Amino acid sequence: MTLAPESSQAKRAPTVPPVGLRRRVADVTRWQTRELLLGVLRRFGPWGAKYDQPRREPLHSGSIKLYRWHKKAYGSEDKPISLLEIPWDYVEENQHQTPFLGLREYWYPALISKELRNNQPKAITLLGDNLVFFRDGSGQARALDNRCPHRGAFLSLGQVGVYEAGTITCRYHGMTFDGNGECVAYLTDGPNSSIPGRIRARSYPVEEHNGVIFIYMGEREPEPVIDSVPHADTVLKGEGEFFLDRVQLPYSYLNLLDNTVDLTHPGILHRNCLQFIGQATEVGSVSTKRLPDGGLYAYFTDTPDHPGRMNLVDQTWYLPNMIYAPIGRSPVLAGGGWGWFVPVDIGNHHFWFIARLTNPERAERKLLTKAKKGMASFAMGRIAGRDFFWPGSAKSCLDGGDAPIQASQGRIVRWDMEKLTSADRATVQVRRIMQEAHQAEIAERAANGIPERRIHRPLAPMEREAPVHVR
Repeated sequence: MTLAPESSQAKRAPTVPPVGLRRRVADVTRWQTRELLLGVLRRFGPWGAKYDQPRREPLHSGSIKLYRWHKKAYGSEDKPISLLEIPWDYVEENQHQTPFLGLREYWYPALISKELRNNQPKAITLLGDNLVFFRDGSGQARALDNRCPHRGAFLSLGQVGVYEAGTITCRYHGMTFDGNGECVAYLTDGPNSSIPGRIRARSYPVEEHNGVIFIYMGEREPEPVIDSVPHADTVLKGEGEFFLDRVQLPYSYLNLLDNTVDLTHPGILHRNCLQFIGQATEVGSVSTKRLPDGGLYAYFTDTPDHPGRMNLVDQTWYLPNMIYAPIGRSPVLAGGGWGWFVPVDIGNHHFWFIARLTNPERAERKLLTKAKKGMASFAMGRIAGRDFFWPGSAKSCLDGGDAPIQASQGRIVRWDMEKLTSADRATVQVRRIMQEAHQAEIAERAANGIPERRIHRPLAPMEREAPVHVR
């Protein structure tokens, strides 16, 4: 008798079983321990062969495997050096439509406050531009283009506080600027120089809140952070313990843009990630709703019953590229928070996590609040300020999940080479919103006589030649 092949639905039930929190804890322990043990057994010929047989298994996340790949150096067989290449033809052809270096008319987190000391310049790259931060005479953070307008040298190589407290002096000829970019002294030209007041360095609006230094790199006069960033009042001024974390990732922020409202991937990629409380589901129809302030709300319209109340069944995204987790999304993140994805340059970005961990009702709960901050650090994969990978941590979900998958897409994901489906509806929408905002910024600048920023592939580095000795 010939048996009929199993139907797709019959195969799916044991292949993608529901995963509640208890099942997830058990799966994390069982699958990842098994993964480690099999790696040992495969080294012992006959014993390893006994277990190395074709078989059908239920879907599970392999965060240890992905974490190892993420930490592996580029240049191996399964992590080719080509993943570091920028697709310059694609970038140059599409830069008018797509903001490869990010949108400009928005606030961004730039530095953690403790990184900027008095009397010390701090150089960073943001949105593809070189910036120098320093503190002025009152201790307020300031930011200028990291280029002296005199001869183009890096101001970050200079010194803060030479002419007067809170000014920055170029190392080359001593041209000195205040926090507004005004030239206030020109040391090489003497005390009677006519240059001060006639030359300016480009300065940017800067605000500092709760240990985060924000910068605005557009052309408009910005509204304050509290008034213009979605939910800033809740996250920055609300009660409870403030939590801050930042990770640099070696690929474009656009790779992560696609991930922000992708509700279907947690049920596959993060199936055993403990950060998704309840059950991560990969099924259901995804729908979207545009928000009046430039955001997008994505949600499942028909999801199966699953255990737990903390399930990722919707997501709220805002320009320039950030998601907001509302109050009550998880037991630890009780006060709401942002995941903010900030372009460094064309092939790197920062992932900022800025949140309120709890909302204490009484003073006696302050100790509990501190404990929750420690729990949050441990959940993120940090102990005593040091990275610590443990299965199920946010670090395992990022370094053993999103980060390697997105890095495997290349430095910049090629939108022109994809085959999208109806499950990608929300991703298509956020791409479209970003492109519309980018083209609106270009048009606004053109109307004000400001040329479009053009991205060009860098020149090949000059080969180092042996020194020539002339006699």
